[in-house]
Amino acid sequence: MALVVPLLLAWSAAAWSVPPAVQARVLALTGPEVDPQSLALSSSAVYLGASLGAGLGGWAIGSLGPRALPIIAGACFLAGIALFGLQGRSTSPTPDRDAESHHADL
Repeated sequence: MALVVPLLLAWSAAAWSVPPAVQARVLALTGPEVDPQSLALSSSAVYLGASLGAGLGGWAIGSLGPRALPIIAGACFLAGIALFGLQGRSTSPTPDRDAESHHADL
């Protein structure tokens, strides 16, 4: 218990610190007229990913055995990193919305 509780606390803090940063990034990339829809789509993507991960994990354990799970998890991790790198190359920097609103006020 002395080892599990601090690990769970660290994991929880890390897990709950990501969504605000993701939501801020989504809001920075979308216009104010579609902010609610973009946040809803982002949240839906998170839940879709969680359900696909659970389904893939269940399939792997049932079909390939529990020893295949770390290999599949590692492959998914590498695929995610690769997609993240490709996404970074395909997007162009966008101006900050605060800067745009500041110029509108002038």
